Amino acid sequence: MSLKHFCLGILALTVLWGCVKDPVTKPPTQNVIKSSCNGNAFTTDYFKEDAGILAVKYANKLNDGAISISQTYYDEILAALLAVYNSTDLPERDSVVTLYPIHAKNSESIHQLLMNLDGTLSWVDEWRMGNKITNQPDIDQLVSDYDLEIQVLDDTPNNITVLITSILPINILNLANNFKQINGVSSAAVKEAEFDGNDIQYYKDNIFRELIFSVGYGDCQNSCEFRRYWRFLIYIDCSVEFLESYGDPAP
Repeated sequence: MSLKHFCLGILALTVLWGCVKDPVTKPPTQNVIKSSCNGNAFTTDYFKEDAGILAVKYANKLNDGAISISQTYYDEILAALLAVYNSTDLPERDSVVTLYPIHAKNSESIHQLLMNLDGTLSWVDEWRMGNKITNQPDIDQLVSDYDLEIQVLDDTPNNITVLITSILPINILNLANNFKQINGVSSAAVKEAEFDGNDIQYYKDNIFRELIFSVGYGDCQNSCEFRRYWRFLIYIDCSVEFLESYGDPAP
């Protein structure tokens, strides 16, 4: 039997890790726990940053160019996170919520970007002087639309480096791409996280949502030496199924 036919046969029954790019969900089983996608003020606040981070990552995978976070993506992901949180009959839920309170790694920042600007342009002088408005229409429009804060980090006659911050979560990668189109912006890049660590991954098909929680440990300066994973499947009715744990031993 060829590898292609083998992969197609397995796909009909379970999750493929080696034959497709992303995890996909498997058909329903009997090991499903009733849960709820509802949250109170505490649990909603507990996961709101995670939902924002995962919504941005999901949008970027779909090449969604919007700067504002899709409310649809955000709500669906928050609901999935709350379903896992509320699935208290699953012992593995305690691993990712209580024992290791796992949150999404902000590897694709939803708050900050770094920009280098041509220091010889007159509009750049406004930021040098601490003014928010530059009289460069495209710059001022983005700053106004997303209520951005500007901090000059480095200043030379030919170049200034600024840190752009949005208090509200937005798609910083798409914001950077918009800034790059403006004359005088030499570079614009997402401010990346300095260390690796715990993380949550989100996947979705037409029927199921999947969350993979992981705890990273050991030396995490670049990429954690060790990582343990827990996979959960969330159904349309917010029921939750624990699929598996794998990777390195839990710390």
